[in-house]
Amino acid sequence: MDAIVLAAMKKWPNVPHCHGWLRLDALGRWRMARFEGDFPGDVVRHQGLADFIARNYQPNERGEWYFQNGPQRVYVSLEYTPQVLRLADGASLALLTHGGLRVERDWQHAGAWADEDGHVLIDTEHGVGVIDARDLTAFVGRTEAAGLIDKLQPIARAEVPARFGFVAVPAKAAAG
Repeated sequence: MDAIVLAAMKKWPNVPHCHGWLRLDALGRWRMARFEGDFPGDVVRHQGLADFIARNYQPNERGEWYFQNGPQRVYVSLEYTPQVLRLADGASLALLTHGGLRVERDWQHAGAWADEDGHVLIDTEHGVGVIDARDLTAFVGRTEAAGLIDKLQPIARAEVPARFGFVAVPAKAAAG
């Protein structure tokens, strides 16, 4: 977490949590609602703000993902998974999270799944992530070329939050 965030948490320890205002979409974009719960919301286009959110984004012990905004936890509604993964470079299968964190875990052994709609999910050290739709064709092609396509296990989209231990839409009462 940013030092300024940690300092604000010490100075104002009892700030109420915020719900229904921030969402992570399936393309890895932060979206802010104009009114509580009014999603999909507007894409956060200011790169500095998007980077600040990403640096201070993490889960609590219940699997609810939030952005620590100074002393306030802003809980994030997830369109699909807590991470959105992109191909990192060249012709490799290296991956980055939507926040720019490199995936170091060997996903071929950690687990990879395909849902009924063709989305590919990877279990990473940063949390489960869905492959960004803009990289999906290239990812599947590279996976096939590497002889790894049989590593993809089937999973139903409805099972994903429970299987990977996250809450897609944190409720006010749960975070209190």
